[in-house]
Amino acid sequence: MKIESLKVGDIVKSNDFQAHDDCYIIGRVAEIDRYTATFKLEPFLRVFGGKEVKDSNPHWVPLQGAFAGDIEGWKRVEVIGH
Repeated sequence: MKIESLKVGDIVKSNDFQAHDDCYIIGRVAEIDRYTATFKLEPFLRVFGGKEVKDSNPHWVPLQGAFAGDIEGWKRVEVIGH
């Protein structure tokens, strides 16, 4: 996903770790800060270790490709709705 393709209002899945598919946040993009290459995610669901975690606090997440741990081909951030 190109950084430019993410829009406020998109519903995204943000994966926490490349090696684990059981740690992620699903939520709505509330704000995008292109200066810091991050976006504010208002969570609907947070899963850690395969278990739902109660957490309604917004999270600032690096945009796809802006995090040092991002490798080509891994979708750390993917749009799943609008």
